[in-house]
Amino acid sequence: MNESFSTNTAKIRALKTSMLSLLESGREGDVSNEQIREGADFLLEAYQHVLNEGSKQLVDGSASGFAQAIQDIEVSFSHWGSVMTAFQKTLDMAYEGAIPKNHLLLDSVFTKLQRQVGEPLASLHSRLRATWTEHLTNAPWDAYLAGDYQTEAEELTDSLHSLMHGDHLDVEDAIEGLTGPMRYTFANFLENRENTYDMIEESLWMRAEIVVMNDYWRMVSPVRLLDVIARKGRTECANSFATVKNFFTTGNTNGTLAAAEGIVNDVKKIRHDMRDPYLRCLMLHPDHEVRRYATNNIDIEGFWKVVTPHVVPCATILSMLETVVGSRNYDENFQKVFFNSIYRRLFCLASRAEVLYARGIVRILMRLGFFMEDTYFEKLLRLVDYVSAKEKQFNVVDNMLDEYLAQLRTEKQAVGNIKSDAPNLVNIPPVVLRKLARDGHYWYDLSMHPMFKIARETITHINTPERALRIVNCHVTNQDVLRAVGRNRAFFNTLPAKTALLTNPRTPPMVSLNYIVDFSRTEIERLLRKSTIHPELRVQLRNRLNR
Repeated sequence: MNESFSTNTAKIRALKTSMLSLLESGREGDVSNEQIREGADFLLEAYQHVLNEGSKQLVDGSASGFAQAIQDIEVSFSHWGSVMTAFQKTLDMAYEGAIPKNHLLLDSVFTKLQRQVGEPLASLHSRLRATWTEHLTNAPWDAYLAGDYQTEAEELTDSLHSLMHGDHLDVEDAIEGLTGPMRYTFANFLENRENTYDMIEESLWMRAEIVVMNDYWRMVSPVRLLDVIARKGRTECANSFATVKNFFTTGNTNGTLAAAEGIVNDVKKIRHDMRDPYLRCLMLHPDHEVRRYATNNIDIEGFWKVVTPHVVPCATILSMLETVVGSRNYDENFQKVFFNSIYRRLFCLASRAEVLYARGIVRILMRLGFFMEDTYFEKLLRLVDYVSAKEKQFNVVDNMLDEYLAQLRTEKQAVGNIKSDAPNLVNIPPVVLRKLARDGHYWYDLSMHPMFKIARETITHINTPERALRIVNCHVTNQDVLRAVGRNRAFFNTLPAKTALLTNPRTPPMVSLNYIVDFSRTEIERLLRKSTIHPELRVQLRNRLNR
C-alpha cells in the first residue's frame, strides 16, 4: 500500500507541474481552455487513486501504514494547494482584465476540482489524523512515526485566537477559514476539545450566516458544522445554532407554503432584538418565501453582512436585489454599492442553476437607471457577456438576454456619454468596504482609508505606474499602502514619479531612502525646497549634501 501511495504522489507531483505550466501558458494565450480541462481530468484521476488508497488505510487501520499514509496525503495536499492557487490567479487576472476574459470560464473546472478533490482530500486527511491521534493514546511509543504537524496546529490556534479576540474583520476571516478550508480539522477539534476556548459558540454566532453558507452552499460536504455544534456545543449560542439547523432540515425545505409559514412563525416568537442572526441565516434558505421574509425584515447592518462572504448563493443575491429595487429604504447610492459588492461573485457561475439565477439578476439590473452611466454600463456589458458565455456552456437556449441587451444598447445610444458619480461610502460598514477594496472597486478612495485592513486590499489593484503615481500624488493615502507601492521600483522609473513619492509627507522614510541615490546634487537641493518632505527624510537629504 505504501508503495502505491508513493507511486501516486510522484505522479501527482508531475501532473501538478504540468498543470501549473498549462495555466501559465494559458494566460499568455499559448494554451486553450480545453487543454487545461484535459490536464485537470488527468490530475483528478491521479488524485482519485490517492483518495482510494487513503480510504483503504482507514479500513485497514494498521499502525505501520498510518504515518506514511498521512505524510503522502499531506504531500498530495500541498500539491493540490499549488494548483488551486494557480487557478485562482488565472481567474483573478481574467476578472481584472489582465488576460482575456474567456479564462473566466475555467471557474467550472476550478469548482469541479474543489468538489471532487479538495473536499474529499481534506476530509480524508482529517480522518487519518484523528484515527492516528486516537491510536497514539494507547500506543504512545509510535509517536516518532507521526512526523511534525505543528503548522496545521498553529494555523488552527491562530484562527481560534482571531475568532475570539479579534475585531469584526478578524472574526469574519477566522470563520471563513474555520468553516471553509479548515472545516474538517475544526469539526474534529469541536468533537474533542478540552475546557478551554469556551467563547467559540458566542464568536461563531456573531457571523452565523457564514457557518450556514459554508455548510449548505459552499460544497457537498459529509461534515456539517451545524450538526457538530448542535451536538457538542456549549452555551445558549449552541442552542441557537440547533434552532437554525432545524430551519434547514429536510422537513422545512420542501417548498410548501405551510413549511415557510412555520419557519416565519418560529422566528416571530424570538425576541425582536435577538432576531438579526436568525434572519441573516434565513436569507440563505432554499425556500424563496423564507428568503423574502428574512430579507424584508433584516436591518441595514445585517443586510450588508450577508453579501461579504465568498460564496453568497445566487438565489440569495436575487432575493436581496428584489428587495433593494422594490423598497424605498434603498436609494441609488445603496444600489450602486450593492451592485459592486455582488459583482465579483457573479463572475463565478459553476452550475446551471447559478446561471439561471444570474440571468434573473441581470434582468433586474438592466432596469436600474444608473446603468446608463458610462462606468456602470461597461461593467454591465462585461457581466452580460460572461453570463451569455455560461448559457452556452450549460446549454441554456434562450434569447432573453440578447433582447434585453439590444434594448439597453439602444437606450444608451440615445442618452450618449454620462459621467459616473461615485457613491457615498460614509455609512458603509468596514466589512463591506474591505470586500469592495478586495474586488478592486473604489481602489483610489479606499487606499486613503485609515484602517489598514481595508486600505491594504487596494494594493494589488495599484498595479500600473499610472495608478501608482496617482496614489503618491495624494497626500492622505494610507501610509502602509505607500510603503507597499513605493517598494516596487518598476512603478517609479521616471524622475517626476520618484519626486512625487519622496515629496509625499506620508511616504515612510525607509522607502524614500532607497531612491536618494537616483537624485543628483542639484535635484536633491530642489527636493529640499519642497515643504511636504517628511522631516526625517529632510535630515537624510541634508546629510547627503554635506558629505
